[in-house]
Amino acid sequence: MPKSKKPIVQNGQLLAAGSPSSAAKVIQLDSPRWQAWLSTNTRFIFEGGAGHFSAQREMRRGVAYWYGYRRRGG
Repeated sequence: MPKSKKPIVQNGQLLAAGSPSSAAKVIQLDSPRWQAWLSTNTRFIFEGGAGHFSAQREMRRGVAYWYGYRRRGG
C-alpha cells in the first residue's frame, strides 16, 4: 500500500502535501496561516540540517499535544 504524502516543513516553510511545486500551498512558519494550519491538521514531517522527524498531534487526557517521532537504525 503506498504511503500518503505528508506535508513537509523545510527552510521555515510548510510545503503542503509534500510538493514543492505547489507554490500556492507554501506557508511561512511565522505567519498566522501557520497557526491556523496547525489547528486543523494532525501531522507533518520536519526536515532540517541535523535530520528529520515526524510531528503528530495527539490527545492526552483531553488535551492536544504535539510529539516528534524519529527512527534510528531502521
